[in-house]
Amino acid sequence: MGIVEDGNALPFSKLLSDYVFPSGTSQTFDSRDGEQKYFINLETSSSITREHLEACLNLIEETSAETYKASTGKWPRAKKRREMKLPDLRYLLVQSGSSSSEDTLGPIEGFLSYMLTYEDGHEVIYCYELHLANHLRGWGLGRKLMDLMEDVGKRFGVEKAMLTVFLTNGVGVEFYRKCG
Repeated sequence: MGIVEDGNALPFSKLLSDYVFPSGTSQTFDSRDGEQKYFINLETSSSITREHLEACLNLIEETSAETYKASTGKWPRAKKRREMKLPDLRYLLVQSGSSSSEDTLGPIEGFLSYMLTYEDGHEVIYCYELHLANHLRGWGLGRKLMDLMEDVGKRFGVEKAMLTVFLTNGVGVEFYRKCG
């Protein structure tokens, strides 16, 4: 088997400890003023709760429905929900809280979803979605999520990270250009 098959077959605990967060079970990010701590936790399409999946879907709708409508004429909520349940999709969820314990975490305020897959015959890590609540934009959290995803890809040994972005999403296009 190859990187993609081996990586997607890993048990959650091994994925978490060896590839996503080798130094712990989550990562943190402080707000600009240092008063709020945000936790980045890993979920898979099979482990993410229905509530968290719907929160991610709502965030996509909040941040991108108009872009979808401008491009395709409609916001395909049902189709997007099906895509978000693809078996090999992984989620980096952003939540505020006082610790990474589930009972102290607030609602989903951002996320990045990714998958190890093939693109044009190459093994890649593919960013499916990156969405942040408006109040979290502009202070490096999106870049941190991209760096985390790229680090996962490097640990697996893939040579490329890929994504697609609507050209009408000028802010997104510029952000991804800056990311490289």
